[in-house]
Amino acid sequence: MSLSGHTRCYNVSSDASETVLTEGKFSSRMAIPGSHNRIALLACSIPRSWTTIKSGQNTFSLGATEYTLPVQNYSAQTLATAFTTAASGAGTLTYNSATGRYTLTTAQSSITCVSARLRRCLGLSSEVTAVATSLTFPNVAYLSSATELWICCTAVQGDSPSDQVPNALSHVFVNANADLSTIQWTNPAPRYSSRPLRLDNAPLRPTGMFLVQWALLDDLEEAVSMRGCEISLQVATWWEPEQSPWELLRSWAIAWQSLETARNAVQNGQISPSR
Repeated sequence: MSLSGHTRCYNVSSDASETVLTEGKFSSRMAIPGSHNRIALLACSIPRSWTTIKSGQNTFSLGATEYTLPVQNYSAQTLATAFTTAASGAGTLTYNSATGRYTLTTAQSSITCVSARLRRCLGLSSEVTAVATSLTFPNVAYLSSATELWICCTAVQGDSPSDQVPNALSHVFVNANADLSTIQWTNPAPRYSSRPLRLDNAPLRPTGMFLVQWALLDDLEEAVSMRGCEISLQVATWWEPEQSPWELLRSWAIAWQSLETARNAVQNGQISPSR
């Protein structure tokens, strides 16, 4: 579906971020006309450079002792090996490829994983899980670092408080892309998937451009670490009537009829101009 004739397009790059680049977050200056009320993602190029487990999500505890896993990509088997190595004799993790589940053998009374990402990778369902010598984790191992990405920006107005990610501009499935590949996505229907545009959360710069903040979130709504790689986006904004053209025409016709009725009433002396 074609966009409005008053569309303006923008090329957004994380390498040109005006603010300090943090995990999955950057900013861009955009000369958005004040009359525009819709925004859409046209296309994106995103390197799949993030790891299965990142810093801040890579610790677990056996009993009262905390252990740290290396930040890297893992398969089910390499995670079991890394876990056992990190535990330094306090526990052994084995993977059953037939069931897709891990079994932990330890003399400690519990395993604690604060990170939701690590719990999902291991197949644990709660932060603290009691262990009696040996425990097969309740869920299958889930080693995908992110199955989908939410591309969010402060120029998006959430449609309702129930939006899963209120400032999400677009949503892309990425589980078919291999690690260290590049996700290339083109929006097949930008007008249908456009979002309401709001500029009160995008400060106006002295140059007359709006400073828009961007964030790349995974399926757990956590910022994705791009590890220095560039995120490229193509974005469009435009003005679109809140009503359909037929509804607008009908409204204009009613307004014109009301105006003509009032004018005739004044001319006929039925009402005074002051009223």
